Amino acid sequence: MTEEEFQNMTEEDFQGMLLTPLLLQKGVTDEEMEAIYAIGYDYYRAGAYEKAETVFKGLCVLDAMNEKYHMALGGAYQAQRKWQKAIDQYSLVVAAINIGNTTASARAAECYTALGDAEKATSARTHKAFFQKEVAK
Repeated sequence: MTEEEFQNMTEEDFQGMLLTPLLLQKGVTDEEMEAIYAIGYDYYRAGAYEKAETVFKGLCVLDAMNEKYHMALGGAYQAQRKWQKAIDQYSLVVAAINIGNTTASARAAECYTALGDAEKATSARTHKAFFQKEVAK
């Protein structure tokens, strides 16, 4: 994909492209990934959390070990009160990508608090091994 083609994409083109395996075969440059992330971030900031979720899901498929994309997807879920899905994303970050990510731990704790589970909220704040158990479920 040329830069000109990328710049001329409509929202519908973009969302359709994210969901096709062709993009995975073709490859995406780091610059294109950042441009896609910026679109998702703009949706998030505008309160269009479902659209942001779609963008961030696509990015997670394209780069499954990218901490920023999983954190963004967790944030989109959390903003929509999809507590368990947000916890799953934050748990993945801590257990599989960056065990030292204290922001992911804190956000997971917020979600557990929203679910009324004070015990898990405390565990999420204090025990990294807790997340390894959550991801294994």
